[in-house]
Amino acid sequence: MTKTKKTHILAHLENLLNVDRSCFAVLSDKQLYVFYHRFDNYEIRRDKYRVIGEEYGITRQAVHQIYKRACRTLSKQECFIALREHLI
Repeated sequence: MTKTKKTHILAHLENLLNVDRSCFAVLSDKQLYVFYHRFDNYEIRRDKYRVIGEEYGITRQAVHQIYKRACRTLSKQECFIALREHLI
């Protein structure tokens, strides 16, 4: 992921979830990308598993596992306590 794209994703998530972008530092680039493309205004876009999988050359199930791992990682962060119910 390019630095510009990562900056854009972090800015969008910061505004969308009302948390500081530093809270996302615990995620790998792939986890950040999957989380960004799967989480939209608290509505999970289920059709994105296939699309994201095709972009990375992985299965829908692998995308789901990456997303769940990212949610578990974020839910442990202090800045996500208020969002924990939406992440798990």
